[in-house]
Amino acid sequence: MMLIHGPAGFGKSTLAAQWADDLAFEGVRVAWLSVDHDDVNVVWFMSHVIDANRGLHPDVAADLAQILEERSSDAARNVLGILLDEIHNRGEPVALVVDDWHLVTSLATVAAMESLLDRDCHHLQLIITSRSRKHLPLGRMRVRDELVKIDEAALRFDDAETASFVAHCR
Repeated sequence: MMLIHGPAGFGKSTLAAQWADDLAFEGVRVAWLSVDHDDVNVVWFMSHVIDANRGLHPDVAADLAQILEERSSDAARNVLGILLDEIHNRGEPVALVVDDWHLVTSLATVAAMESLLDRDCHHLQLIITSRSRKHLPLGRMRVRDELVKIDEAALRFDDAETASFVAHCR
């Protein structure tokens, strides 16, 4: 998992997009989810996860949408399980970018992300951008061992990088 966090305007989404482009160039299939204010509802969040994966696995996405529409009490967990099983069974690397995680406030949505992180699917790479680390289950052992954090200090240009950038722009 890669976590890119820092204040607004620090280039988190741009860095995630560049990373996604590099992954795609290497043959990794990339899905992008921009978190919206309605993702406070876990069903909407899962619906957006399904939509983000629709281009990667259209047949699976249709089945998952139907399960989610039934809105059983554990639909989110079922959907995540099926999606991760499909990614694992296909054996191809997949990356999911979750942009603007800081907009998530629902504990049910946070629990869905925890469930996603708890599953051991080495074919799935998560790239999460956020203005804060709030509501991210970063303390879990599996995540801590596999977590790359890029914070505002790493996003900031130092003097040499600034000079190089300005010289390049002239």
